[in-house]
Order: sequence, then C-alpha cells, then structure tokens
Amino acid sequence: MATPLLYNVVVLRSKAQAQALEDVLEANLEFGRFIKKLRVEGGYGSSMHTILESAPNITDLVLSLAICSADSTDGLCTGLSLINPCRLILLETSWQPLTNRQERALRNAVILDCIPSWSNLRIVGCPYSSFMLTMNPGWIDRAMNLSRALLKSDVHTTILCGDLDSIPPFVPPLYDIPSLETLQFQPLDVHYDAPLISIINGDKRLKQLAKYTLTDRRNSEVLNEPYITPSQNPHFTPMKSASEQTRETVWKRVLFFAMYAEEASFSRRPSQSRPSRLPILYVSKDFHLCGNSLTHQRLALPYLYHSVKLTIHNAQKLSDTF
Repeated sequence: MATPLLYNVVVLRSKAQAQALEDVLEANLEFGRFIKKLRVEGGYGSSMHTILESAPNITDLVLSLAICSADSTDGLCTGLSLINPCRLILLETSWQPLTNRQERALRNAVILDCIPSWSNLRIVGCPYSSFMLTMNPGWIDRAMNLSRALLKSDVHTTILCGDLDSIPPFVPPLYDIPSLETLQFQPLDVHYDAPLISIINGDKRLKQLAKYTLTDRRNSEVLNEPYITPSQNPHFTPMKSASEQTRETVWKRVLFFAMYAEEASFSRRPSQSRPSRLPILYVSKDFHLCGNSLTHQRLALPYLYHSVKLTIHNAQKLSDTF
C-alpha cells in the first residue's frame, strides 16, 4: 500500500540518484507508473530516458535548464517526448546564462519540440525575473524564445511569472494566446510594487489576465515583530553554567535552522521570510565573525559558506576573505 506514495513525488539532484532510480524501475516496471511529480535538476545521462519511459503518468514536471557542459542531456532530450505533463515549471540560474552543447540540446528539446506538442500542458512556470533580465541581456532572448513557443502551442490556461517589478518584453506577446486565462504574478506589495500594479490596471487585457496577492510589507513587519520581554539581568548569559561542548551542540543546532543550512539556493536579496545570514554572526562572541575564538569556525562559518554564489560583484571580496 505504501509503494504508490513512496514514488508519487520524485526529486533527482544527482546522477547517482538517477542511476539508482533507473535500476529500481528496470527491476520493477510497475513502480514507474506511480510517479506523478518529477523534479530534475540536471542532465544525468542515459538514465533519464529509462526513467521517463517508465513513468508515463507524470503530471507535474520541474526541470532545470541550467546544465553544465559535462552533464549529458541525451537521455533527457529523447525521453521528454514520452511524457505529456499538465504542469511544467522551468528553472534557471539567477545570474549568468550557461551556454554549452548539452544546455542548448535540452533547451531546444523543451522549447521547440515538447512545449508545442504536449497536449495536456495547461500550466507553465517561467523562470525569468526582472533582476535576471537587468543583469544580463542574454536572458531576454531566452525569454522571448519561450514566449514564442507558448504562442505556438496555444493550450495553456495559466502562466506563472517570475519575480517581476515591471512588464518585460516577453510578457505582452502572451496576451495573444486565446486559451490563456491567468497570468499569475508573485505577491505584490501595495507600496514597493505600486508602479507595476499601476501598469497592470492601465492595460485592459493584462488586467483581465493578471492574478496576484496584495501584501503590505510595512505593516506586516510591524505586526509580525515578536515581543520579547527584556531580561531583568542585563549581564545574563544563556547556558553559562553548561559545559562548552553542551553550549556548542545547542547553538550549532539553533544556527542550523537560523541560517537555513538545508537550503542550497537562496533569494537574490534578503527578505522578511528569508533574511541575511551575516548579521547572525555578530550576535555573540562565541560565533562572531571577527572573534578570536575558534568556536565561530565550528559553528556559524560552515553554514555561511555552505552555498556560495559568485558574481562579478562579490568574487574579489570573497577572495580577500580567504
């Protein structure tokens, strides 16, 4: 009874995971029919063809188009035509577009072949944000190619937009899709996103399609701010009487969650729900970034440098740190 639930949602984040799943599906052909939602974050070689061939009932597909040159997409390219999902969410890197043979092959397979031919496809998630389009013009061409592919297929009812602060060039052509019912935007703030809201309300067709949730970040930051009663003893030190090993164990676990160490990808800018991790290092000398103790190296720094995104703006600073 548990097997259908076990394989209902599959996330592949390495070639080894793809090969392991391939072995299971080759030994048990029926298991592939239980896969309904699949997330693929790489090419993973020929294993992907076997996986997709064994999973004809996939309804939701999350697919990364950020492929390295050494990551073969041959199996993925040939296998995608064997499924017919209802929902497609595309992922990209947040900074520099990757350009190589494997990446181009997968992009062409998805945009030129699969999207126009998938008759069940109703929901498509576009990965392109205003930040990406501003940082690198190369994203604009890719976004326009995706827009043209969506126009050709003409079966979509909902298109999910990325984090936009304006209406980029690839969005207006989507208005001409006859079957399109919804352009779903990320939540918009009544203050910070007022210009975008004004643009939406000023365009009759866009206003008809646009769906979004209004938020009020200014008020929510005040309302959600927790009230903590100040200590009556200003010199109070948590766990002062505990051993150093006990303190380190407890604080390390706290920092694990406070610095969201499990998440490999972070927002392009700090937000209320996901603030910057750096200020945490300045809370206590036990894990202060500039402290003399080696304790901070065992506690906070491993989480700070666990996942690093290099850009032209921070590469030199990171080099100076080391």
